Amino acid sequence: SLRHCEMHNVRATPIMVDSWTSGAWNSDLVLWDNLVHDNGSVAWDDPNQSLDPDNHGISLGMRQERIWVLDSTFYHNAGNGIQINSGTSGADRSHHIYFGRNTGYQNRQCTFGCKQAADVVVSQNTLYDDRAREVNVNGPYQSAIFTQYWPERVRVKCKTDKSLAIAHDL
Repeated sequence: SLRHCEMHNVRATPIMVDSWTSGAWNSDLVLWDNLVHDNGSVAWDDPNQSLDPDNHGISLGMRQERIWVLDSTFYHNAGNGIQINSGTSGADRSHHIYFGRNTGYQNRQCTFGCKQAADVVVSQNTLYDDRAREVNVNGPYQSAIFTQYWPERVRVKCKTDKSLAIAHDL
């Protein structure tokens, strides 16, 4: 487990959990009460800034199972606060991941991103004020949560997602 840590001012992704060995899985990992902020370059208005820098706060790659991310705060990360990206829709796809009771705001992409994963629960989070990956796409804000590339059985039950209200000045 990784508990009660602060990760900041890292030029790349500070926490990467991945398995590059066929058949080797990372299992039963708890990331609890961590503060992950100011990683990568988050220059909102810098025209030289990459539109998709992918400096996430936490990156969960392929072959992850039964991972819990709880009671943590993510802000000012140049990518997502956390991104699950298994890189596959096959047997090595990460699964059974829980993202709960977290706070996320002002990440360059969104706070929670999910690609190629199955059986994911996003619950009881407070997420708001994330920035769009591309300039002038849906205004300066985007949703705090995104899924793409074959997510299966992803359930989102957020306590508070203010991102849509902020995006439309409500």
